[in-house]
Formats: sequence, C-alpha cells, structure tokens
Amino acid sequence: MIMPPEGRVEGVAKVTGKGKYAAEYEVPGVCYAVLVDSTIAAGTIKNINLQNAKQVAGVIDIVTHQRKPLVPGLADEAKIKESRFGLPFFIPIKFILKDSPLQW
Repeated sequence: MIMPPEGRVEGVAKVTGKGKYAAEYEVPGVCYAVLVDSTIAAGTIKNINLQNAKQVAGVIDIVTHQRKPLVPGLADEAKIKESRFGLPFFIPIKFILKDSPLQW
C-alpha cells in the first residue's frame, strides 16, 4: 500500500522563525570546520606555516596536503579520475577543525 506523502510538519514553524534547524541543536562533542582554498589557480605550495593558527583558542587540528587522512577511493589523481568524481574546481589548502564556530 502506497501512502500519500505527508506535508512538512515543521515547515510553518521554520518559516515563521519558531522552528529549529539542525545547526541550532546543541550536540555534545561536535567540532566545527572550515575549508580554506587556494587563491591561485595553478601553483606549487612550498611551505605552510601553521604555528599561529594552532595557537588560536579552540583549534583542535589542521589538515593539509602534508597531513591528511587516506581515503582509499580518492588516494591519488588517477583514483579520482577513475571514480568519475573529477578533480575539485578549487584547490583546498587546509581544513581547520575547531571546538566552536569559527569567528573571522
């Protein structure tokens, strides 16, 4: 038996400012992240100085091309092409993890 779809029960509350969005719920132990991309379309990274960024209160870790987790299906350019995801249209430089929302 196929049932007709129900309406979005939270829709009215959200559009009137009374409902909560997922980001508004407090989740213990969650961390926040921001991706910093390159401002240069083609180039070579010679050095990334992370010392000042690591000293910012609440910074948990900084992931760069030199320190990154291995994702087996996207381990190198050949694997990315094979997956048909394609290369990103931006060049990520670093990914900053923090214990609270980033204030810029």
